Order: sequence, then C-alpha cells, then structure tokens
Amino acid sequence: MKARTDIGTTDIRNKRMLNMHEATFYTGMGYTNCRKWLEEIGAIRRFGSRVMADRHIIDAAIDGMGTDATQTG
Repeated sequence: MKARTDIGTTDIRNKRMLNMHEATFYTGMGYTNCRKWLEEIGAIRRFGSRVMADRHIIDAAIDGMGTDATQTG
C-alpha cells in the first residue's frame, strides 16, 4: 500500500466513518492489525463493497483501554 501524506487530522476529526486507510492513520496501526482490532471492537461497517470504521466506537474503545488495568480488586 502506497503511503499517503495528504490526510490532514482536521479531515478525520470531522468524519464519523473512516475508510480503512484513514482508520490506520487515525489509530497508528498497520492495515492487518487495524482491521482485526476494528472487527474485535465492532467498529466495522459495510456499505455494499465498502468497508468503513466507526470513529465513535474506536474512540470509546481507546478511552476504555486503561480502565480495567487501573482498578484493583
């Protein structure tokens, strides 16, 4: 996959649905790991043959990542 440098953060912040290239840029992950993680958290949405990622679900998953590790028992 050819690296693109023309994706600005303001474009992504104004979108709810991200294509896979934008999702990899947004999360900082590679394509394969990002796709697997998005499927695990339920952020994948399909529109015909297009595969999109719901940014709100991504943000909620990232926000919730540290909560289990910081709670003691």
